[in-house]
Amino acid sequence: MIKEFLVSFKENLETKSSNPFFGTLIIIWFLKNWELFYTLFNFDNKTTLHTKKNFIFDHFKKLPLIENIFICILKAFFVLLISYCLINISRLIINFFEKKVTPLMYKWTDKTSIVLKSIYDISEEERKKLEKRVDEERSSRIKLQDEYDKLEQKLSALLLKQQEQIIQNSKNDFQDSDKSYPSINKEKSKLDLIYEKFKKENTTTDFQTIVDNILNDIVMNDRSSEVKQFISLGLIERDTHDGGNKYYFKLTTNGKDLSERLLIDSLKQN
Repeated sequence: MIKEFLVSFKENLETKSSNPFFGTLIIIWFLKNWELFYTLFNFDNKTTLHTKKNFIFDHFKKLPLIENIFICILKAFFVLLISYCLINISRLIINFFEKKVTPLMYKWTDKTSIVLKSIYDISEEERKKLEKRVDEERSSRIKLQDEYDKLEQKLSALLLKQQEQIIQNSKNDFQDSDKSYPSINKEKSKLDLIYEKFKKENTTTDFQTIVDNILNDIVMNDRSSEVKQFISLGLIERDTHDGGNKYYFKLTTNGKDLSERLLIDSLKQN
């Protein structure tokens, strides 16, 4: 309990003494009553306690405690006032030399390092404007970059979609060609067999005669053996009826191919 009281008293004393007013008041009170404190610690060994008490009472009778403290308070205020005045005067001197004398000395000794405040303000304003423009340009660039990225993504998606469509169309065309390829090969193999048959049986002349009749629009009898043979082979077909068994004929696709092939052979032989 006593320890806590002493600690609290010590902390309170430190707080009060660190305060400018209370610290000044304590110092002034000690200085005003220095005889009392000096005597209390320097009594002779022969001095009795009664004598010491009478000395203290006589000291405060000459100047009562309340009056003594009041005078010390007034002196503390006066000291604080003088102290702060001196502090501000010293600050005034420091600021005067820093703001006026030092720039003037720099201006005399090194003109390039000192500029007028008006010029500095103009430069500062221009710098702020430039910073603002840079920020605006940066923001605009970021927006444009975002829009460019979005357009690039859309374009990539569109190109990818077109590429997929092209691939799909190619697959479909390839499948269609695969489906038609056997029939083409079949037709070619059939045409090759007919060509070999004509060469072997020497019937190319008969077929060429039929072709000449078709090209010259000559009516032919569909009951003749040659006409029946070429119809059955799919080389010619009926076109226009001319009465009875008479018909105008026309060449089929295989008939045209075979006719061209025979024509090429005859040209090679000549």
